[in-house]
Amino acid sequence: MTIDHELASSASDLLVLHAQWPTPHDAWAKLFTATLLLHEIARPLQLPAEERHVRVATVILRDLFTRTALAGDVRPFRAFFPIVREKSPFIAPALRKVEEEIRAEGDRGAGQKEAVDLLTRLREDAEASMIRGLTGGIGADAAEEDRPDLAEDFRNPEDLRRGLEAIAEAVTEDLLEWGLGEAGQEGFLHRFNILVNLREALVFLRSGKPVKASTLRQRMVEESLQEIVERLAEVPESHDRQMFLRLLHHLSLRSQPVGDAMEALRDYARGLGKAAESERVRLARGRPLPRNLEGMTVMLRDIKRAL
Repeated sequence: MTIDHELASSASDLLVLHAQWPTPHDAWAKLFTATLLLHEIARPLQLPAEERHVRVATVILRDLFTRTALAGDVRPFRAFFPIVREKSPFIAPALRKVEEEIRAEGDRGAGQKEAVDLLTRLREDAEASMIRGLTGGIGADAAEEDRPDLAEDFRNPEDLRRGLEAIAEAVTEDLLEWGLGEAGQEGFLHRFNILVNLREALVFLRSGKPVKASTLRQRMVEESLQEIVERLAEVPESHDRQMFLRLLHHLSLRSQPVGDAMEALRDYARGLGKAAESERVRLARGRPLPRNLEGMTVMLRDIKRAL
């Protein structure tokens, strides 16, 4: 599957549907980044990176505000968004542009008036420091007791998990097609960044404990790379596979995170190879065990030797 409008739209739908409690803020912020990067591929713009990010983030936020405003009760969103907006570096610059555009257009178009009203409420909330009072400090343990009217429509995080996993799988397949098609390094790294952000979102969704951002990022780079290498081991030997090995070899030299992840994977594979099978789960320390350790080890060796 290639990354297209449909996949980018699916990510946008997830983003809108889960822009409320109990979605973990960090998970939603990572989904926002992945959605932005998906839209950049589906609708390429020939602009400098920073300007392109703001343009695409503006489109995503406009869609978010309009659809949320039209959905009815906006209190869960009003309690959620002021916190999550600080979690992503892409939101604040685009938010100013969204406010300017929507207010300038007034009530023209479906949902415009409702979106203006929602933006006004968000600004009033921030100015009056009323965010906590909106829901009476609602939390997972108080939702049903204190505000059952708000709790009725809360989305199940499991729905978000399944959606994230489906998009991550589609991006993984696209990465394999991209690499086997002898495509460029920039396109591969862009897609790889999407996959890493989706995997980070899944960790934040599952984890109830704080996670150090830099540690999580490198671990997800390693796990994402492991999945690609394992799937590459299942591809029959061919010219296309050899070109993919060369691509990964050059990326490991060019990108420090990819290079560090490649060395970490080699150490991981060596350690598992020396250990008894009964000891491998302990050595993995929560990392995914290879489905085919021998195949992964061979691929990692061949990537290092590829020229």
